[in-house]
Amino acid sequence: MAPTEIKAWEDTIVIPTYERGAEDPNPPLLMKRRGPIHAGSSVMYPYPLQETLFNRKADLRWRIFYLENAYLKLGVLPELGGRLAFLFNKSTNEEAIYHNHVLKWARIGIRGAWVSGGIEWNFPNGHTVTSSSPIDCAVRRNADGSASLLFGDIERVSRMRWSVAVTLYPDRAFFETEMRLANRTVLPNRYWFWANSAAPVSKGTEYISTASKVFTLKDVMSFPVHDGVDIHWDCNHVEAQDMFCLNPREEFVGWYNHDLQKGLVNVADRTEARGTKFFTWGGSDDGAIWAERLTDAEGPYCEMQSGRFPTMGIWEILSPCSEESWKEVWYPVVKIGAPVFANREAAFALSGPRPGAKGAGAQRLGVQVTRPLAGARLAVQLGDRTLWGASWT
Repeated sequence: MAPTEIKAWEDTIVIPTYERGAEDPNPPLLMKRRGPIHAGSSVMYPYPLQETLFNRKADLRWRIFYLENAYLKLGVLPELGGRLAFLFNKSTNEEAIYHNHVLKWARIGIRGAWVSGGIEWNFPNGHTVTSSSPIDCAVRRNADGSASLLFGDIERVSRMRWSVAVTLYPDRAFFETEMRLANRTVLPNRYWFWANSAAPVSKGTEYISTASKVFTLKDVMSFPVHDGVDIHWDCNHVEAQDMFCLNPREEFVGWYNHDLQKGLVNVADRTEARGTKFFTWGGSDDGAIWAERLTDAEGPYCEMQSGRFPTMGIWEILSPCSEESWKEVWYPVVKIGAPVFANREAAFALSGPRPGAKGAGAQRLGVQVTRPLAGARLAVQLGDRTLWGASWT
């Protein structure tokens, strides 16, 4: 397709789907939060429970909204809470994030049924009431030549409204998300928002943050090394673990799978989206069992999340008749190594011994830009001295 062309359309897709039983229309007013990780109580009324799950599947047809430019193609499932089901990198002809090709339910969501993969949107709480239910979705053509998928809902417990606009631009190899949260009632309501993206896991999966401390719901740990253990490598986690980055110095966060030579970067104004989180199921049998429960063939996954507040233990109040909004950028990186810096324009990776170290070897610099840059120059400097430079026409 032409570099300036944006495609946006609605279609249907056949997905192998495990069977769910009838929903229970009489949920409790208050019940213990379900799932292997989270604790506490949840309110779900008037939403019905989705607890009856069966170990048999069939090919079912689902609605899907597609968005595509010359670099990326993505799909959103409005009948699954607007989940971004996949992100396809056209430059490498491969999946950019963890794409679960089967819908296999497990009792993890607030109402029960939940599936893994893609990007899940959570407001005003986690694995929220609409994660496995239909919401509204539409296509919008924008005046600047971009196109957006708009999806959202009125959450009936709090009666607050949320929406996400996923936008592709003609000349950009990233997608942008704009979140809008509105308290349409005359009463204050507590809330938070987290975008939960899934990543493929192997021994070479690395978590990338400029934070020096992470909060694990139980303790504060040094990052990336704590008590001699490199906790930024997924393979060094035995048990399931949440890691909330407490003090990032830069606005980007990401993951990079060295075995697959690909990763994903999220960039946001961290005064607006203050939360960045990694989650791993860990390498023990207790964690490995969830791959079998949530997929047939895709294998294990981990999560990278971007949130409104620093941790999931922090809630704030949305004032009556008020609205909040902010934007974030997401893009895949390929064959450059783990980024040490990223913004909306480019990601930079530097690997090898540090310059000037005794016995230092060659440094490898990897760069990936998000748009064509005519007349660009790349240079490596040590103080005022230029070590290397190159230009492109």
